Amino acid sequence: MRTVQATMSDVMCNGEEEEISLDCDYLIVGAGAGGMSFADVILSDSAHTVILVDRNAAPGGHWVHAYQFVRLHQPGSYYGVASEPLTPPDDPNYRNTGAEIVAYYAHVLAKLVGSGRARFYGGCDYRGDGTFRSSDGAGRRRAYRVRVRKRIVDSTYQDITVPATRGPRFPVASAATLRPVNALHGLRRSASPTRGTGPVDAATRFVVLGGGKTGVDAVLHLLSAVGVAPARITWIVSRDPWLTVRFPYVDAAEVLLHGTDMLLHFRGGATVAEFLHRQEAAGMYARLDPDVEPTASRCATVGREELTTLRRLRSRIVRQGRVVAIEPHRVVLERGPPLPFDAAATLFVDCTADGLPQRAPVPIWQSEKTGGGAAAHGTIVLQPVAMCLTAFSAAAIAKAELLCGATGDDRDRETFDMRVVPRPVRVGDEVRALLYAMNN
Repeated sequence: MRTVQATMSDVMCNGEEEEISLDCDYLIVGAGAGGMSFADVILSDSAHTVILVDRNAAPGGHWVHAYQFVRLHQPGSYYGVASEPLTPPDDPNYRNTGAEIVAYYAHVLAKLVGSGRARFYGGCDYRGDGTFRSSDGAGRRRAYRVRVRKRIVDSTYQDITVPATRGPRFPVASAATLRPVNALHGLRRSASPTRGTGPVDAATRFVVLGGGKTGVDAVLHLLSAVGVAPARITWIVSRDPWLTVRFPYVDAAEVLLHGTDMLLHFRGGATVAEFLHRQEAAGMYARLDPDVEPTASRCATVGREELTTLRRLRSRIVRQGRVVAIEPHRVVLERGPPLPFDAAATLFVDCTADGLPQRAPVPIWQSEKTGGGAAAHGTIVLQPVAMCLTAFSAAAIAKAELLCGATGDDRDRETFDMRVVPRPVRVGDEVRALLYAMNN
């Protein structure tokens, strides 16, 4: 048994098989946007120590596996950690690329570890109760047990997934070619995309599966970056979404005023539908097709020019529910007749991963004891406390944790009346989310 003091050279968990004891104030499980934001506030505003554990070798969470042409839907000023701006100083409205975000979190991690009060263990499998394991790929393993003085912080509860890390949940015939959205990177107009990157054959047809943020990005990329004609794209959308129209970056006070305006639109309305239509009339919300009433709302955001581009596919959207199966020459959907396709000339683009699933809210601060074990002071389960703002929410929870002191008594935190803001999924969810967010 020995205690390891990690340095940047110890970032990857590997080495001979052994059991190692560690200690820290906060053990943070997951080094994505939430975990990194929480760690940043703890280290910036206190003298506490943290250990970050992640199954990925690098920080950044789902961004490590995201498709190469992804960008933030909102200005980067709303993202990242509190102590290190993500956007350029002269452009608060800049929307960072996925590659820039991964590089940003690598930089932030180096800064945190450089403080001497943070350690990062990547490529590790967290087992619960302050224990995790690693492997160097050659069969040599390490088992770690952490003595946690304050809290274990679970930043994985939201379970964010991307198509590259989760295959389709329906059967796909071997004759059909289905790829995650990442496969669209590098395509250009005029060899077949099923063989990898390169020019697109003039006969290739694309079927985009999914109408969420990833589906929106895939369609915009095919139309704008690759230059595919709308007639060669079919978009299967199980439920039309309400889209938030992107506005320039505003500070916190203006965000509050914006939320107040939204509530004023709700006042006097007989139904949620009336509220949403008022939002649409005010230029805050939009839909893929002005003639189709949306039934979903998932925080996807578009600019006005992007909305115009998306509407070029109005006649190419298939609204027959979710995909049930892709058979050799047809797609079986929940409703209506199967959709035929030419297997030799069709690329299915998988955008069906539920990137932001709606999880049942649980208490953020949990004081369950474990008989003096690693979780003697309980856990913190990171969840949204602001509408669709993961990084900001984690930072706010960390700030509340520090302001309440180290009593371990969650009653101190009741003074904040901080509620979990449920992620919108169905039409109407955003009204409840807005009310909870403004309360916080």
